[in-house]
Amino acid sequence: MASKPSKYGGINSRRRGVPSSEPERIERRQFVEQMQAMATSGKLDAPPETISVEELLQKTKPIDKSMDFSAALAMAEASLKEPEPEEEVVEEDAPYVPGVFVPERWMIDLNTCLYPSARLIVFHGIGQNHTFYRSWGDKFRQINVALHAVCMPGRCHRLNEPPCGLLDAANFVVKVIETYHANGLEDDRSKVQWTQLPTFVYGHCMGAEIAFEVAKAFNIQYHDKTHPNKSFLIDHLVISSALPPHLLSVRNKDRYEKRWSVQSDSDLMDRAAALGGIPQILRNKHRRDFLRLFIPTIRQDYYAYEKYDYIPMVRKAVDDRGSVDCPVTVFGTKDDKFEDSELVAQWDQITNYGVKGDGLNHTYFFAVGGHSWLNIPYKEDILLHFLLQICSGVSENGIQVRMPTWEDEDGDDEYVREVETFYG
Repeated sequence: MASKPSKYGGINSRRRGVPSSEPERIERRQFVEQMQAMATSGKLDAPPETISVEELLQKTKPIDKSMDFSAALAMAEASLKEPEPEEEVVEEDAPYVPGVFVPERWMIDLNTCLYPSARLIVFHGIGQNHTFYRSWGDKFRQINVALHAVCMPGRCHRLNEPPCGLLDAANFVVKVIETYHANGLEDDRSKVQWTQLPTFVYGHCMGAEIAFEVAKAFNIQYHDKTHPNKSFLIDHLVISSALPPHLLSVRNKDRYEKRWSVQSDSDLMDRAAALGGIPQILRNKHRRDFLRLFIPTIRQDYYAYEKYDYIPMVRKAVDDRGSVDCPVTVFGTKDDKFEDSELVAQWDQITNYGVKGDGLNHTYFFAVGGHSWLNIPYKEDILLHFLLQICSGVSENGIQVRMPTWEDEDGDDEYVREVETFYG
């Protein structure tokens, strides 16, 4: 039987890979023309280059003949691969090593002033930390005064550090200031012109003794002819609710005086509550276990406070009686049951400022307030207003401290009775 010829070609024209109709041939021809046009215009990537095994081995480094062929091939392929980009190594801050001096751990900046006109360094009391003065930062920044707070070991970011005495703490603070004097101008713009700025210090309770020792250390450097410090001194010392160093040293040497650092945890909690250092929400028997977390810090603060020994500065003149030459201002309360106001008023005996006739030392005592009178807002504002004025350059003799009247302090005795009673 004869085969039927195709419509578009000869007999048996339909073969594998060959179009059997004219439309298919036209479509294939158009596709090839499009691909050629794309190749000439650069839109079509060049076909991948095929490399034989021999060429691959020639492009690589010489291979040891004793090596297996598969291992040689893997080495050659690895050599032709593009090198992977190196990962950026992020340098992490090294962990703090106890015993190593780090200035930033001792002194914390509570505000930011690039070119301040003065500096105020504050020292906290027993059981407190530098955050007690955090609310003061913005008020001092408004008058362009840098505020720095000292944080003692055993609290906050220094919880795992060993405790130190008051004299050692004062030496570390002096070293911090000297470090900023030496290289702070280039490393940190916030430490600009430390040596040219008036510096004031304030301390409450235990912090008052450290602030005094810092002022005394710079005074010793200033009067030492061999020391390079010939211009930097503390301009003003402000303290509150603290005994003068010479009277505190005498009390610490009394063998019959009660030592709070060796008392039980319950007695220390009662003592802290009576001083006003425990908020009202924590003053009940159900939260005693929570308060025990703070007992180690309070105990080591009392130990350092009770081991303090005052060493007066050696003077050459007969009429010299003090260890500092700057004015001293004292704040306190007359109803403080832990620090007698008559003894607190004797801070003028450790300074020569009032003796030489160029000024007078001032004492301001509230009628009511207890030991922690700073917890009463309007009394804290009185102290804060005084500090703002002396840091602004106003002379102490020109400052009029508006002490509250009996009518203003009416009701504060209820607060004192409340904080002196521990609801345990």
